Amino acid sequence: MSPEVVERLGHALDSIDAIAGFIDRVDVLAYTDSRLHRRAVEREFEIIGEALSIAARLDQTLEGRIPDLRNAIKLRHRVIHGYETVDDTIVWTAAKEDLPRLRAQNRCRGRLRSTPPFIRWRTRPPDPESDPSTSAQSPRTNDEPRGGSGAGSL
Repeated sequence: MSPEVVERLGHALDSIDAIAGFIDRVDVLAYTDSRLHRRAVEREFEIIGEALSIAARLDQTLEGRIPDLRNAIKLRHRVIHGYETVDDTIVWTAAKEDLPRLRAQNRCRGRLRSTPPFIRWRTRPPDPESDPSTSAQSPRTNDEPRGGSGAGSL
């Protein structure tokens, strides 16, 4: 399996784990009432679907090895392109029932436990020639906030 495929599968695993953490102590009623929880889970489903879509393009054998791959990609498309018709209970059910199975398929088929730390972020070292203010900074890790200031910050 290529490093790019391993990286994408790792992104999917990270998002699956994030969703599990978001809904760990929340029932379906609290989930449907909480815009914060719904949006967080939906965003992670977007990442899962996109990561698996890219991985499947890079490795055509992946779909046969991860049976739920296409369903995860379809859910991503629904959340993004049909956002006005997303059924929160369907997303909840997918998070509670389908993601543990997808995680197991991803882990077993991809031979991954989690994303290796050296491929979590592909950060380029700062270029002091183009941006002298970054010369003393180290690359951001996956656990640090994106933050920042200025017009280009999110």
